[in-house]
Formats: sequence, structure tokens, C-alpha cells
Amino acid sequence: RRQRQMCIRDRHIVGQAGCHKVVLLEAQTHFFTHSTWDSEEALNDYRKSDLFGVVWPQTKALFYDKPEAWTCLEIEEA
Repeated sequence: RRQRQMCIRDRHIVGQAGCHKVVLLEAQTHFFTHSTWDSEEALNDYRKSDLFGVVWPQTKALFYDKPEAWTCLEIEEA
């Protein structure tokens, strides 16, 4: 159920301007999302959106522990 809820939200996120993809990943009992954006500005625009105001509180409620987020730069793609 937890995976299904996150997948539904991810489809909405990928529709945001500047978002190319959102991937849900699982490692044992931990879930992660990996999203690709045009720029940090596009990501921040999403974080200021009405959608984020709905998605984030619902997603955060699914976490067992404090959520963590990182912004990474792509160095190489194979």
C-alpha cells in the first residue's frame, strides 16, 4: 500500500515544469525517491507549489524517521 501511494504521487510530480522523472526505489525496508529536474530553481518552484503543499505532508506521514534530502550534480551518464 505504501508503495502504491508513493507511485501515485510520483506521477503528479513528474508533471511539474522542469521535472523529467521520479523513480521510487526500495532497499530492504527503506524507500527512496530519485527525481531529475532541469535545475535547482525548477525543484524549488515545485517546493513552493500547491501540489507540494498537498503531497509533502501526506508523504512525510509515511516515514518511520526524519526525512533526508540531497541535491546532487550529475557527473557522468553511461
